[in-house]
Amino acid sequence: MFQMQLTSKVDVHHLKDKLRHACDEQGIRLGKDQHKAEAILATLLGVKDYNTLLGMASKPVANAPVDPKSIQFYQFVSIVERVNVPSTTYGAAAKVMERIKSAKGIKLIVFAVRDGELNNSATSILIVAESGSFLFDQTLITVERRPRELELVDIFSVLQDKGVLDLTRYIPKRVGKTSTRSCIEVAQEMVNTPLEPIFPDWQGFLAMYSKELKRYGPGIFADDSWDEFKEQIK
Repeated sequence: MFQMQLTSKVDVHHLKDKLRHACDEQGIRLGKDQHKAEAILATLLGVKDYNTLLGMASKPVANAPVDPKSIQFYQFVSIVERVNVPSTTYGAAAKVMERIKSAKGIKLIVFAVRDGELNNSATSILIVAESGSFLFDQTLITVERRPRELELVDIFSVLQDKGVLDLTRYIPKRVGKTSTRSCIEVAQEMVNTPLEPIFPDWQGFLAMYSKELKRYGPGIFADDSWDEFKEQIK
């Protein structure tokens, strides 16, 4: 988390320009109209609209202390893209792996388990990176059958290749459906919820896929694969 202070309209305009530049670099086209960038910036900083932000920045603040609850960014979760995924579990997993491979400066990967639509459970994933944050909260990925579990294992194999297994966390409870809520709100909630590392206790993570949060004994899951991931973290 860090704070920033905007002391003039010029500061606000410069921040808007930086936002547009960051979006351009990531292939997010806002067009020539300034309205989208202004609306995004106002929402990001929690104010009514861009004009309100300009007015706030124009108020005298010389020598005034910075309110620690003023402008906050949560571990780079500033711009979040909700990624639409195929309805198939393997298609969704492929989409997640594609974004992991292309992400630059990954800071955190959060996994959460929610009630499924076709199965008892489904997986939500948030990738937090310097190059942009991606929310997958519509996937049907699960571990209820070995072929489905291996699709999740494939995602962790990509994380291993990327060298970020130690940045994986999970929410130690089942979560509700979030796909109808603001993606920024959901992402900030996921990051600021108490989290647990997935490794070394991967059994604790997989227990989330049981509505009773039941831990299973050896042989139920692909233990060798999960143990191999665990050994990569020292």
